[in-house]
Amino acid sequence: VPEFSFFVPTYLRAVTLKETVDSILSMEGAHSYEILVVDNNPQRGDETELLMAGYSGLGNLRYYKNSSNIGMVGNWNRGYHLSRGRWVVMVHDDDLVGPDFLNEVSSALQKVDADALFSRFTPVRSASDVPSHKGAGSGKLSRKRCSSVWNGNDFNVVGSVLRRAVVAVGGFREDQYPCADYGFFARMAFFRKAWMLDSSIAFYRVSENESLRQETLDGFMHVCHFLRIQILEKLRCPAASELHQDEILSVHPTWSEGGM
Repeated sequence: VPEFSFFVPTYLRAVTLKETVDSILSMEGAHSYEILVVDNNPQRGDETELLMAGYSGLGNLRYYKNSSNIGMVGNWNRGYHLSRGRWVVMVHDDDLVGPDFLNEVSSALQKVDADALFSRFTPVRSASDVPSHKGAGSGKLSRKRCSSVWNGNDFNVVGSVLRRAVVAVGGFREDQYPCADYGFFARMAFFRKAWMLDSSIAFYRVSENESLRQETLDGFMHVCHFLRIQILEKLRCPAASELHQDEILSVHPTWSEGGM
């Protein structure tokens, strides 16, 4: 059983997927890890499947193709379910990890009792923008508690390191799309031990994707407002939560609040 599972959800992005997988394979240090690519395009013989066939000689790389498209959130949950490692690292199919990623993560996990470890990330346009040297940052570790997630999602999926056993807190929820990561990580901060590593060892590719559609941007605003209402209630700030609820319902009166 590997210590780490690098889970890469993918859908019709063979070119950037190759760069993502190669960045994981290029990490420095002797570490026990597997790479799991979960393909949400059920079409057989497509460009992604042909690409992954080129990695068939690697014993630590697994490729799983869904028989039907189960949506982005469903694919995220499936990847965590299929991962075998003690720790699961999710990396989108257009994002990258730095060469010192596992060196820094392994060192940090030896210093703190954590259920989740998040790191800083650097926006990039292409794989060539990823530095070959140690990532920027102080390297300091700080505990992320419930109050730290009220003002927004201070965490990022790319490079998130979660103890596989704690995915039982509910996984990612479809009804919280497109803020499913915010909702999940907020629950981690409330109910588990979440830490932030101040080191830029993951790289977020800035490109045209689902998150830039106007419908998705509107969804970010509405769902994040409701998540903040629920967080304020958890923090026992009912007056503030009512203020935010009145504000969002005045803009979108048909929305109703769901549980966090």
